[in-house]
Amino acid sequence: MRKLILDLDKMKTQAEAHKYLGKTLEFPDYYGENLDALYDCLGDIGTPTIITVSPKLGAKEYLGSYGERMLKVFRLAAEQNSFLQVEIK
Repeated sequence: MRKLILDLDKMKTQAEAHKYLGKTLEFPDYYGENLDALYDCLGDIGTPTIITVSPKLGAKEYLGSYGERMLKVFRLAAEQNSFLQVEIK
């Protein structure tokens, strides 16, 4: 099982966050670096994976309301993909 803990210090802007996620989660080169593309790529994960994300992602010093929406995308993707588990802690 693959276990990943996301480093919020690498996710202080939307662009940084998507670049970091694309590299860390090994998304394909065509990853669109937006929330729709994030949802799609999380849905394509085909090996058991646990991603730990801090709820601080939605804090002002990180991504604020965009981070809150990103956390929701992680939750929704985990509900739809049996290979994906997301821990928000």
